[in-house]
Amino acid sequence: MSPLLLKALGCEVIELYSKPNGMFSRIAEPAAKNLGALENEVKKHSADIGFATDPDVDRLSIVSDEGKALGTEYTLLLSEKYVLSQKKGNIATNLSSSMASDVIAKENGVEIFRSRVGEINVAEAMKEHNCIIGGEGNGGVILPDLHFTRDAPLGMALILSYMATSGKTISELAAEIPKYYIYKTKLDLTGDTDFEKVSNNILNDFFDKKLDTQDGIKIIDPDFWIHIRKSGTEPIVRIIAESSCEEESKKLCEQIIKTYFE
Repeated sequence: MSPLLLKALGCEVIELYSKPNGMFSRIAEPAAKNLGALENEVKKHSADIGFATDPDVDRLSIVSDEGKALGTEYTLLLSEKYVLSQKKGNIATNLSSSMASDVIAKENGVEIFRSRVGEINVAEAMKEHNCIIGGEGNGGVILPDLHFTRDAPLGMALILSYMATSGKTISELAAEIPKYYIYKTKLDLTGDTDFEKVSNNILNDFFDKKLDTQDGIKIIDPDFWIHIRKSGTEPIVRIIAESSCEEESKKLCEQIIKTYFE
């Protein structure tokens, strides 16, 4: 449906891997590392923007006019900035999404609400707090004016509208968003791991930090955050950190692993 929508919006569309034959022609996750072919096509055709989705089209990833995959976090951040430029209202996202959303909320004088990871949790937070835009950093955008579900074609329309109304390129708009780096890793849970005990140790050691325990433990500092949560579907623990330095985010995760899981 993406090419059909984009053509209806007046775009000149160059299609890649869009035959509806039941075969997905690249790694399904629309992460930046999987979008090399799209990056090359954007450069080859001097395109204004490139869009990539996952197979069920609820998550969107962007390649800039410079032929660089921005990463899925930018999909929600750009959508937030555009919607809030049109009207003011609260926003919501999950605990593992970028703190750039907090900056965007503050710039616009609105509140941000954080939920447990998962589309349904974000949607419930949006309903509870009357949010006008929300989503997750995996490329999922939710706009209540349409429906309470992540929607990649919706994200395309919002971002194209942002480009059109601002008169700026997507790389210029992306450059206006605070630059943070998220690092993600995971650990297999063995039978010897007492996650409840580990959690208590972390809570005790970080008592002087702001803590959010609605979904595992999130340690929050003005300059970084670390989220440690047990998967609900796999025997693993996910550890995610964000800071203004890529190496620092990696070190934060490694320190948690070394201190509490080794």
